[in-house]
Amino acid sequence: MFKYQVIIYVENSHLWFLDSVIEQYARFVKPSFDKFIQPQIKQAHLVLPWENIDQNTNLAAVELLINYISVLASQSNSRPATPREYQ
Repeated sequence: MFKYQVIIYVENSHLWFLDSVIEQYARFVKPSFDKFIQPQIKQAHLVLPWENIDQNTNLAAVELLINYISVLASQSNSRPATPREYQ
């Protein structure tokens, strides 16, 4: 995915060269991802990548999650067990 994003960004921007984009990624994006996102992925029950909100990527998964939360909210003082409760 990174490769595709870099190609699109470089093609659409007349100010950036490939080396500059890779350097910026290595300097800012990757360390931030490793520090903030990766630890949360390890703790998450569900991860929904959202590449471009305008393309409705993973819309079905988001709707499923919304419906699940709605069902939980409508039930009084009860919720299904999570996978961690079975461990």
